[in-house]
Amino acid sequence: MAEPVTTSIDAAISLDGAWAVLSNYFAIADWSSSIDHSSALTAAPAGMSASRRVATSAGVIIENVIDWNPPTAMAYEIVGLPPVVSRVENRWELRPSSVGTSITLTCIVEPGPKPPMKVAATVIARRIGKVNESLVADLIAAVRETT
Repeated sequence: MAEPVTTSIDAAISLDGAWAVLSNYFAIADWSSSIDHSSALTAAPAGMSASRRVATSAGVIIENVIDWNPPTAMAYEIVGLPPVVSRVENRWELRPSSVGTSITLTCIVEPGPKPPMKVAATVIARRIGKVNESLVADLIAAVRETT
């Protein structure tokens, strides 16, 4: 069973501004405090099937876009985590709200088949959830800096 962790907030930023930052897919290191470096692994432009290499203090992962619906949704599979997880996905959703934009970032962690893998996947999901809280806050700050 997948282990979802969701971060949601309504922010006084424009939906178009939020999408402009998110859709600059290969430049995540420019606005995220938790990302040390990122680079494109596929030819531009960003969109379906785009892939990026992301370096953090915890290591290097690959993120492959699996859903791209401007300007409201983007999802990517995260590859390169420990083999106790069979699949990890981050899904961004943007919606208009009474204050500006509702931002939801959900991480879904699917554990491997063995019982100890389920425990480890729960720990990994919580860690990714903490990083995702930072990503959402950093997105809001980046949009505010550009307006």
